[in-house]
Amino acid sequence: MNTGKTLGIFFSTGDLGDVGRHAVAAALELPQHMVDQVRVFSRQTETLEETQWKCACRQHHISDSDKKRLRIIKLDCTRDEIAPHLKGVDAVISCLGNRKPFHPDCIAKVGTERILEAMIAAKVDRIAMLSSVGIADDWPPMEWSREGNRLQAFFRTICWVQYQDLSGAELAVRKAEQQSSNLDFLIARPVLLPETTAPAGSWYLQKNKYEDHPDVDLAKMDCARFMVQECIHCTISRKAVVVGDLPKEE
Repeated sequence: MNTGKTLGIFFSTGDLGDVGRHAVAAALELPQHMVDQVRVFSRQTETLEETQWKCACRQHHISDSDKKRLRIIKLDCTRDEIAPHLKGVDAVISCLGNRKPFHPDCIAKVGTERILEAMIAAKVDRIAMLSSVGIADDWPPMEWSREGNRLQAFFRTICWVQYQDLSGAELAVRKAEQQSSNLDFLIARPVLLPETTAPAGSWYLQKNKYEDHPDVDLAKMDCARFMVQECIHCTISRKAVVVGDLPKEE
């Protein structure tokens, strides 16, 4: 009998980290023949027990049957040993860092470097990593929207630390690719992730910058489901993509 995959999910705080918490819920909503076990790594694992998350989802509750597939490992990915916990993991979802002004939890670069080192040691090849629209070759951010001008201003001023942190995380993936020919990665760069946007069960990937435009808002749960699906089916390989909601009709 074929069993589902084992996913390792890392998350911190902030808007991007909260997608990681949603990724746990997104993985557990799939049947066991698709996802057999979910291992959660975070300093904030207790937040999974909260019933009110900062989102527009109906409800979040981990049932007793879900807990049988859930393994919670409280650790600091910037300093604790990771590799032994990844034994048997098929794919990793990494949601570290944030885009919030003055938010102190900027661990994307260091955390990603250490996760990748552990993956190579544990022979885990697939990672779906959360970054941001407007990072690296996706500059400027959301060139089709006025919100992009605001994000660009934030990245150049009060969110410069966050921008550098996420840029460093993406660079860490590119460097790890050179070290391990087996590394298969997806870098997801979401647009805005408002707490008031309800999940629609869909998402949209920008195909060509300046040519097609996803909607500027994306529900955290939809972003999480996209990353989980890509860890199961792995349709996007060694590529960074901008992900948003379905474009609105003109």
